[in-house]
Amino acid sequence: MAGAWVLAVWAYYGLYISPVMTSVSALLAPKTGQEPTVRWPGGLPELAAWTADYVVSLLPIVLAVVGLALLFVRKHRSPGARRALALLVLWALILPVFFLVNYKVDMIGKHLFFTMVPIAVAGGVALFALARRGRWGAALAGLGMALVAWQGIIFWIARLVGQSS
Repeated sequence: MAGAWVLAVWAYYGLYISPVMTSVSALLAPKTGQEPTVRWPGGLPELAAWTADYVVSLLPIVLAVVGLALLFVRKHRSPGARRALALLVLWALILPVFFLVNYKVDMIGKHLFFTMVPIAVAGGVALFALARRGRWGAALAGLGMALVAWQGIIFWIARLVGQSS
């Protein structure tokens, strides 16, 4: 399977790999006699603030961290559940890794879109666990879901307004 994957990538993207690697190398290499171009002069705190503003709220990420923690502390897991958890964690790790890459190479938040599914699944685990804790837990979980839905609508409207201006 790995060989087939490598062959497929080579056959489909083979012509593009060398130019892309050359472009990335040129972009990341320090220029002599020239001041470095820093996209985030305020450093990682500025990038983190931009990211939080871009996604409207960090609530889904907080819920995802709680959900992943709940999945990790569960004692008895089938082999399939362990594989699913590993896949979910690996997929979610795209977010912090490419957050750091975004510091040097502006990706315009694409890593945020690529990690929506594992963030939603892990956040759903957290909300489900909260909902099982009685009436107040169910009410808080419902409020959390409503808040995330509202933030999604605000995000969508902001992108539509941003596209039209």
